[in-house]
Amino acid sequence: MPSGRILRFLASLSIGTLAFGLSTSRADEHPAPKVVTDETMEAGVRMLAMRDQHAELGFVGGFIGLRASRNLSLGLYGDVSTLARTFDACRENDSCPTQYGRFGIFARVHLAPAAFVDPWLSIAGGGTTRGKLGADMELTLGADLRVHALLAFGPMGLAIVPLSGGAPIRFGGGLRATIAF
Repeated sequence: MPSGRILRFLASLSIGTLAFGLSTSRADEHPAPKVVTDETMEAGVRMLAMRDQHAELGFVGGFIGLRASRNLSLGLYGDVSTLARTFDACRENDSCPTQYGRFGIFARVHLAPAAFVDPWLSIAGGGTTRGKLGADMELTLGADLRVHALLAFGPMGLAIVPLSGGAPIRFGGGLRATIAF
């Protein structure tokens, strides 16, 4: 005769299986609204303001990516500087180009992808055309405010760390908007 532990285990397993079966049948009757899931494409725009000891810069950029899972996005980005104000140290020797572009790949981790406020962290790396071709890395922290199942916008803060070319580390912030499809 089976012991009490085995009977309790089998009873718990049966109740759990029954509850799971009922919950999945109800989900089939009333499907949930579409939310960002695995293999959802996403695209968006971002506007950034950056500053270092030589200049204040404004960027407009875009990105396109794929949700590899609910929490992980992988993709491509590109930014172009749109406005700049250089400081006196740059004007004297013209060694601080202000018009340039950035491009590369990113990985973004979403911490609460189904919530109204979805905080995220991102790391990116790529090229820059600041004076000459170089490389940089971007670390970004932000939050998406989900206004619709497929539309979000929110603030972001970032640091751009040059990997070549001797440019200073830049800090900044901005806004981004994302649409999933």
